[in-house]
Order: sequence, then structure tokens, then C-alpha cells
Amino acid sequence: MPPYISVIIPVYNRTQYVNEAIDSVLNQTLDKGKYEIVVVTNVDLPERDGVKIIKSKDLTLGGKVVEGTLNSEGEVISLLEDDDLFSPNKLEVVYNAFKRYSISLFHNEMYFIDEKENRIEDLERKREETVRKYLREEPMSYTFLKKNLIDKIKLSFNNSSISFRKDTLSPYLDYIKGVKHLGLDTIIFFLTAYKNDISLSSQKLTYYRVHTSNVSKFFVDGKINDKIIRDNIEQYQLYDKLKEVNEFFKIIAYDSYLYMRIFEEEEYSTSFMKALESVLGIVREDFRSAIRFYTSIRNLIALLPKPIRKRLAVEIAKRISLS
Repeated sequence: MPPYISVIIPVYNRTQYVNEAIDSVLNQTLDKGKYEIVVVTNVDLPERDGVKIIKSKDLTLGGKVVEGTLNSEGEVISLLEDDDLFSPNKLEVVYNAFKRYSISLFHNEMYFIDEKENRIEDLERKREETVRKYLREEPMSYTFLKKNLIDKIKLSFNNSSISFRKDTLSPYLDYIKGVKHLGLDTIIFFLTAYKNDISLSSQKLTYYRVHTSNVSKFFVDGKINDKIIRDNIEQYQLYDKLKEVNEFFKIIAYDSYLYMRIFEEEEYSTSFMKALESVLGIVREDFRSAIRFYTSIRNLIALLPKPIRKRLAVEIAKRISLS
């Protein structure tokens, strides 16, 4: 019998942690006949028993996920980035969830670890405070998710915590194969959740590695990093295409558009106000999207320095009262 789960590990330009990632999948409590490991890599890796290695010329994360999906045998795909780890019972929990419930996607919670695998408990506490109210072991219906999507801006996703039925993503592979990295987890989440039941589990089944050395600098020489601007433009362009086939992205595209407009100018607060005026003009006649946009504004303001928050709050109140 073919394996039920295919674990796809995309590898790009590094081998430092990949053996640990593979070991974490090989040492699962689930019977090995029920899953396979597919590594898609652009660097040379030694052969390992029980591991299918695919040499890829694609340099994008999305492209590697597509290659792995097309070369997998399982009904369910579990993603694992090359620097993260699975807990020993991860696949057993995933297997039982998909066998028990008619769900398209399973997303689990995670431990945060540093380069030396030390727990970062402060990050874990902050995430638990944010996501606790959304998590449940019982399936979440598409109707419920759609109705409550306004609040989902607070719920971030993680590629190594995502498992999904392959047939729910297969129709969209052409859309994601060029995604470099930014937002791939969100894209996969909402593509596979569309018109399906899902599970957002509170169980911590993934070790998510946080690096201090490779975090992109938001500002370079006092200006917003050009790479961040380019990545956000590309992300918005993809969301704009996806909204034609998936109504989740009609709402998500507004958020992406907001961020893109904010990044257009050097002066952050000035740009923020222009984004407010522009997007309010788009969503004025769409109450649901207007509420969604308000949520975006609220959460963005919360991240700003206190003096700017106060000044923007006053200006936003004035402009909303006039609109």
C-alpha cells in the first residue's frame, strides 16, 4: 500500500540542520509504512535509507513544495522546513486527525527554539496569548472560518505546522510555484481551507527555529529595505490573482495592498495616512471589508512607537469621522 502521509522537506542553500530535520521524521511513533519522506533540494545531500531525494533547480520555496507534491504518493502532505523539527508523535496525531475527521487542513502549535535548540519560552507565551481563543481539537467549519476571518489577522501560520489533503492544493499548484518564501504558509492555509472544514490544534508538535543571524532588516540606512518592498508587491500581485478563484483572498488582498502602500514612501507616518485614505476609498461601500481594514489599522498601530500611535489615532479618528 502507498504511504498515507508524505512529508516534504524543501532545502535551499544550507545543510546545517537538514539531517536533524530528517531524523525527527524518521523517529516517529507512526508506523513507517504509513508515511514517506521527500526532500527537494538544490544542494547535494547524501543518500539515506527511507528518504526520497529530489535534486531541484528551482530556487523558490513554493517551487520546491510543488515538485515535492507532484512526486509524492501520500493523500496527505506534511511540510517541514529544513531547519525545523517534528515532535516524535507529530505524524501519528496528523494521521489520526485526517482519518477521524473530514478535514482539508490540520495546523498544530509549536515550540520556539534557537540555533542551539534552546526553548524560547517568552515567544511561546506571547503566541499562546494571541492564538488561544482560535484553537480547538474539533474541526472548524468553512462557514465559521469565513464568518470570523476578520480576526484571523492575529493568527499567524507556520509551514512546518501545516498538513493538508493533496487534492485540495493540486488545482492551485501553478499559483504557488513561484512564491519565494513570504506568505507561503498563509497562501497554502487559505487555499486548502476554502469551502472545507479544518483543524487548528493546540497541540505543540513542531519545533520552530528562530534565527538571530538571518532576520531581514526592515530598515537599511534609515529607509525601508527594498527587498521587503519587492516581496510585498509580489505578494499582493499573487493575492490579486487568487481572489478570482478563492474569496478568502478578496479580503486578504486588502491587507496586502495596505502594507504595499505604506512602504511606498520614506516617511512612515505620512505613508500610513495616504494608505488609510486610499484603501478607505476602495472599501467604503463594502462593510465587511471596511471592518477587516479597521482591524488591520488597529493591529498595525499597536506595533508603532507610542508617540506615533497617539498622533495617528487622532488623525485616523478625524478622517474616519469625515468619511
